[in-house]
Amino acid sequence: ENAAIVNRIDDPICTVAGGGLSAQATIHGVHTSNGQWKLTCRGELPPGTAPDSAVVVRSTDADPIDICWTPFGVTYNWQVVFSTSGKAMITCHGDESSAHSGP
Repeated sequence: ENAAIVNRIDDPICTVAGGGLSAQATIHGVHTSNGQWKLTCRGELPPGTAPDSAVVVRSTDADPIDICWTPFGVTYNWQVVFSTSGKAMITCHGDESSAHSGP
């Protein structure tokens, strides 16, 4: 009853986008027993497109930018990070008890 369900899809079917950058990524999702979920997509920017300094874009319920659409639901709570090494990651947080966890 306290276990988490972990889903992993190693095919690059997730798109990480923000700050004018975009990358294809793999999915890692976690559902907890209290109805919370977190989806993380990790990938690599195309060669030669890494930024000179890290790019971080955040969205929250209080300051929504856009919706993170996932198989688990939608949320305004997410963060995108692009590193100077070309790594790309988006992390979205949500609650299964609502249609979305935003305004």
